[in-house]
Amino acid sequence: MNESRLRAAIASHLGGMVQPAPGSADCLVGYGIGGYSTVSGAYPYPYGWAWNYPYGWGPGPYPYGWAGGPYVYREGVIAIDLYDARTGQPLWHASTEQSLFGASGPEAEKRIDAAVSALFSKYPWRAG
Repeated sequence: MNESRLRAAIASHLGGMVQPAPGSADCLVGYGIGGYSTVSGAYPYPYGWAWNYPYGWGPGPYPYGWAGGPYVYREGVIAIDLYDARTGQPLWHASTEQSLFGASGPEAEKRIDAAVSALFSKYPWRAG
């Protein structure tokens, strides 16, 4: 579902810069949308300070420094690439973080369109 939303957003933002044409193309458009989990707050040393019940704060054998371990959160990414159709050489690449976790319907469409708009605001070639 979000893939079709991304395709529509790319087509609407490319409209004034690149025109779709049947037959042999000069430019190919690649895109990606996805998400992954990220770990934050992990410390490189094997022991840290933690609440040691019933003794209070003190050193503890916690692998991430603080009791409770690392914080894991989700990140999303949208990427767009343009390639020379004849040579396959990349012409332009842009990506941005955009979380779509929990978004659906109009909210997902709004986030995708905002991300694509931000990406194409950095597009170096303008029509006209």
